[in-house]
Amino acid sequence: MRLSWKICYLDGAGGSMETSHDIRFQDASFAEFLLKSSIVKPGSEPHLVRWVGMFFRLRGKWQNYLWNEQLDFFLAHLSHDRTIPRWQVVQAEQAVRLYFVHFLGTIKKPEPLVEIDEQGMFKRDAAFEQLVTTMRLKRYARRTEKTYMIWLGSYFRFVRTADPACPPGKINGDPRYVKEFLAQLAVRRNVAAGSRTKPSTRCCSFSGLF
Repeated sequence: MRLSWKICYLDGAGGSMETSHDIRFQDASFAEFLLKSSIVKPGSEPHLVRWVGMFFRLRGKWQNYLWNEQLDFFLAHLSHDRTIPRWQVVQAEQAVRLYFVHFLGTIKKPEPLVEIDEQGMFKRDAAFEQLVTTMRLKRYARRTEKTYMIWLGSYFRFVRTADPACPPGKINGDPRYVKEFLAQLAVRRNVAAGSRTKPSTRCCSFSGLF
């Protein structure tokens, strides 16, 4: 059995190819997803759909990059427009991440990278090794690598606190912990949505699971 997750945005890390789901904006389905979910503020759905639509119209300029890298360019583009306030740039980022991580995560399965045992556990050190290997293959700066490692470590500590029964050196692979971790940071710790070291950008992306 294997744990279906990919180390952050290297993706979704590992440099996997995008699928047809990624290339074509499924606006109607995304809107329906938002309306049925409880993760966005009621009434914000049309604005979120609009931002993702704008992202898809512009992403062709950066077609040689993965979606998360294209997002950086997109946010820079919006930030340079003085008519767009900062809070809308943050909302645009939230919209694109909701689309690729939460929405597309419900309709496609990622390729497994880290093995998980019959108890639903995976080796902590193996995950760190996979992260380092992936980042160095993509020639990320060592400072960026360190930041990813810090966030991934924070996530692992969160999981071990939530599940104290984890054996030494093991982490529970239940995908619900990803949602809970990001929710805690966003709500309780007030992590800025546009932070360059945000966990949803710099820690881990459990593709297809949240």
